[in-house]
Amino acid sequence: MKTVPVLVLTAVLAGMACVAAADVLPPGYARAQERFAKTQAYDRTDQYCAGKAADAACVVPGNAFEGGGAGICARRLPRGEVQIDLLCELRPEPVLERDLPRGKFKASAATCEHMNRPGTNRGPLEASDLVCEDLTPVHDRFCRDKKTGEPCQAELRVGSGVQSFAGVCRQTTQIRGYYMQGNHLAERRVVQCEPANPTPQREMRAAGSAR
Repeated sequence: MKTVPVLVLTAVLAGMACVAAADVLPPGYARAQERFAKTQAYDRTDQYCAGKAADAACVVPGNAFEGGGAGICARRLPRGEVQIDLLCELRPEPVLERDLPRGKFKASAATCEHMNRPGTNRGPLEASDLVCEDLTPVHDRFCRDKKTGEPCQAELRVGSGVQSFAGVCRQTTQIRGYYMQGNHLAERRVVQCEPANPTPQREMRAAGSAR
């Protein structure tokens, strides 16, 4: 399920890697890219595509809000990895627009320690959307005026239609990367509508193995 904005820590870290002076890829990545382009091979599969070939139909249990639905088995090679994965990807991919408000993020402890030293120029911090104080949680559009634990109703766009699902308001942490005398992670608390019974996490296994 595609969420806008994305709250995925791995994506944050991948974006931070672009700031680095050099993008060092592990040995074997170029060879894996060649295998990915020239063959239909894969090394690992999730539980929903076990025993299937690329482009085969697959089903993830649960409704679209829970992360479930019909899809196809797609080969993927994450950047920097040397193993090709076969994953069940929903088709069409549901889109969840939370409309989280723009606002402040709490800077890392290292940034705040530096900025709180006597004589430090706080200009870069004050000119940004970063603070060192604890922040009140922000709410998505489905949990506005609601408290953690209260029921909510989320809307997802699936193809050309919009579907509504019952959920629960839960608090999570939104994380994003920033650069200020080095790479850091900023965060803020978010209360958002989540499924009461999300689909189980993917279990990756070697191709051909049974579990």
